[in-house]
Amino acid sequence: GDSRDHITAHLHLTTQGCVHNSDLDILPWPANTPDLNPVEHIWEDLDHRVGMLTNAFRHLV
Repeated sequence: GDSRDHITAHLHLTTQGCVHNSDLDILPWPANTPDLNPVEHIWEDLDHRVGMLTNAFRHLV
């Protein structure tokens, strides 16, 4: 199996054996891919919305 991401579950010999003996195609993705993590998109949207509110309140002062 491909253990380049160093995630403990992926390094386990049982996991590596199952992947090696299967017909699964392992994608060569890096361990940390924020663009594939939906939570990162939520944080980005929240940051944008808070920034818009902050700018709106600055004009009221």
